[in-house]
Amino acid sequence: MQLLLALALALPLVGCASAPTSKEPLSEIDAVRQGLATGWNTWNTHSLTSHVLLPERLEINVGFVDEYNSNYVSDFSSQHAPRYGEHGLRGETTDITLAVHDKPFRVETAAFGKEFVMRITPSAAMQGTEFFSVTAGGIWGGAVDALRRGDSLVVTCGTERHVLEALSPTRRPKWDPTRGAHLTFPSDAPIYLRLASRRTREEIDAALLEARETFLAGVLGSEGELEEGLAALRRVLLWNTVYDPQSGQVFTPVNRSWTRPGSHFGHYVLFGWDTFFGALMLGMLDRDLAYANAVAMLERATPNGMVPNWGGAGGHVSMDRSEPQVGSWCIYKLYLQHGDVWFLEECYDALLAWNEWRFRERDKNGNGLMELGSLPPDPLPPGVTERFAADQARTNVKRRATWESGLDNSPMWDKATTDDALGAMQLDYAGLNGLMVADCLALARIAEVLGEDEDARALEARATALQTRIDADLWSAERGTYLNRTWDGAHEPTLSLTHFYPLLGGLVPAARVESLLEGYLLSPEHFWTNYVVPNVPRSEPSFADQAYWRGRVWGPTNFLVSEACRRSGRDDIAARIASRSLDLLLVAWRERGAVCENFNAVEGKGKGDNRNDPFYTWGALLAYLSVQEFLDVQGWDDQVKLGSSAGLPAAVLRNVPFRGTRLTITSERGAISVRADGQPASTHQRGERFPAAELTPGMR
Repeated sequence: MQLLLALALALPLVGCASAPTSKEPLSEIDAVRQGLATGWNTWNTHSLTSHVLLPERLEINVGFVDEYNSNYVSDFSSQHAPRYGEHGLRGETTDITLAVHDKPFRVETAAFGKEFVMRITPSAAMQGTEFFSVTAGGIWGGAVDALRRGDSLVVTCGTERHVLEALSPTRRPKWDPTRGAHLTFPSDAPIYLRLASRRTREEIDAALLEARETFLAGVLGSEGELEEGLAALRRVLLWNTVYDPQSGQVFTPVNRSWTRPGSHFGHYVLFGWDTFFGALMLGMLDRDLAYANAVAMLERATPNGMVPNWGGAGGHVSMDRSEPQVGSWCIYKLYLQHGDVWFLEECYDALLAWNEWRFRERDKNGNGLMELGSLPPDPLPPGVTERFAADQARTNVKRRATWESGLDNSPMWDKATTDDALGAMQLDYAGLNGLMVADCLALARIAEVLGEDEDARALEARATALQTRIDADLWSAERGTYLNRTWDGAHEPTLSLTHFYPLLGGLVPAARVESLLEGYLLSPEHFWTNYVVPNVPRSEPSFADQAYWRGRVWGPTNFLVSEACRRSGRDDIAARIASRSLDLLLVAWRERGAVCENFNAVEGKGKGDNRNDPFYTWGALLAYLSVQEFLDVQGWDDQVKLGSSAGLPAAVLRNVPFRGTRLTITSERGAISVRADGQPASTHQRGERFPAAELTPGMR
């Protein structure tokens, strides 16, 4: 009850949108969610210049009016060439540059509690016919009354009143289509606004700088090239974090551009493995954001236990197919880093049901190996709408099965056939089976923590049996690699990065590990190309396509192959992948501030393929790999490894969240120094390992 009382006292007595009241104490995850959905932030999916105060649902939005061209922009998006600056964990600082007609302008904000200040800096190229409009009012049903009084907007919210004041001259354009209470400003000088504040323009300048510096002083950071990569990681995750007014939840879609008004998914979409990887990276910034994302994806599971390919607004999900099984792996790594048993308790049943669904529903020929598929439940559960029917009508079983792989147009599927009655691709998929071994073992570790010893033993036995089947049926002695196999027993010859996934379980014989890593991964004829690691090797004809999953480099597969190397005792290869991944990320980041969905394996740039989002969360995995060169949470042996067997990309990694404290990890003269908040530093050898529970302020 103390937690509930504290949260109640933190809320206004009367607000624009009242939160539901309950006499029951909040669960841990609900307390996390309620704590996230507060304060000023860029919560609105549909506008990069919209700032919303929660729980009041009061919005301040920047628009643009060009009276000469009769052009009005009320919602800024990826169409307006955004260059993303820093974004605070809780919206305490934001900085973005956008453009209209190739004329850039910059919007910076700072928030201190309910106090909010903003500076808009127009382009010097703007003419006298261009104006900025700033509106204030309610959003998502917020009961807000707003009216203009002189150079201010007075906003009433129940018994609360806020005044948005202009500290710059206002001027009305001759043509102004802006709706609601608003102020308009000419574009010939910087524009200053303040709410619940008495700061002058000079003090706002100082406050903007202070808020940004305070944020950077307390968040994951480094120096040199790694700091550039971490800036990309911070910005792509935090600029894409939004609020869903239907569920009252905060989470991080892959990019706002996927959920424009009228999109197939609605006003947000969470993709399966994308969201788990996003949660894993968010764990290096903020525990609560990480937990909220992981649980949100699991909550979109179908009644038969399948975590879907995607879950969108209005409760819509892909009822027929899933995505790569990385949830247990990511969630257990988050637990080892942050140490909250309740988080595992929150996730366990859904993870176990998903594991059981895969073994039950994706071995349609009963040979002990799994394939991809697409089969809607029969009968469909209540509430399935026309959106799912349209999803089924526009595609066939094979297309939807390739979506379940996560590797939509991989050449592995070119010759594959399907049994439409079974809803199955007639191909035993090495990548999926390797992931399922790893899923069983990670889930077994979770079961052990929770005291579910019988489940743990069953999961370990399931992993061993599956690995035995993989080794017997999917290994090609002739080629020295795992290969997919058609249902008639023939190996399918197409090589893919996913053929390294069986290494994730740590059960592959040493000779095969050597053949895979030395003979293929490190071979310039195959996977060790200009930029590593391409999804198909140079030796495959499709490598030349450099189109989506045909030859390009992707953050999620680089991460999984790096984990496979670490699991196989080859930290040296993982370090090389991390170094070259960071180099690749920085090509497009330095050129245009892009964090690409995928990257060209020949030229490095993210351009050249229209199926490539320029600000996609999992692109930042290419920087996360370098973070693991400082602190690597290893879920297979419950240990944390400090430092790298190779040279680190920087001398220091600051503010790493770890079990209630923050660590600063420094590389000095071949040794690793670790300092927790308020504790003396300890010195260790590079590559030294600890049980996760011992890497705390009281560690040896």
